[in-house]
Amino acid sequence: KASVKIKRLHNNEISLVRISEPVHHYNENTIDVNFELHINDISNKNYVILNEQHKMRYFSIPEIDFILDKFGFKSIGYEEWLSGNPPSQNTWGVCCIAIKL
Repeated sequence: KASVKIKRLHNNEISLVRISEPVHHYNENTIDVNFELHINDISNKNYVILNEQHKMRYFSIPEIDFILDKFGFKSIGYEEWLSGNPPSQNTWGVCCIAIKL
């Protein structure tokens, strides 16, 4: 489940604070992630705030199974992307293994 996150980065030249705030649209299976970036250029003392929005679509396992079935496939497993662990509510990316029927 997406939640508000704050990330801070800095070096000798720049400091950056990124705030990400998700807005869920459950009926559309989408999330708008609103980013606010606070950028401080240490060398010339410039400070700027940037905002952007990333619209993302997600698929549920039942939705993927429905689509696979519609096109003659069957899922034989789902796993967390790269780790191979079972998907959970905290999983961001999932890989589906499917076979052609």
